[in-house]
Amino acid sequence: MEQILREMIEKMVGRKMVVPRDFAWLSEKVEERTQQRVSASTLRRFWGYVSEGVSASKFTKNVLANFLGYADFEEFGLSQGMGERQS
Repeated sequence: MEQILREMIEKMVGRKMVVPRDFAWLSEKVEERTQQRVSASTLRRFWGYVSEGVSASKFTKNVLANFLGYADFEEFGLSQGMGERQS
């Protein structure tokens, strides 16, 4: 589901995340839209450009889903047919 999230973000912004400045740019756009900060280094890890063996935090996934207009990552998953909302 994270791969789908990455692809949808790239499609939304009309730009592939390839070089470090792309992630710095996206970090600014995410903060402008969501009022939440996700660093460029966190985005590079999420895109797999830095492998530290650490998966993305719930906060990061929620902010990125919110960037796409979803309330959180869980709602994003539901929209993709990936599970049920927990009560």
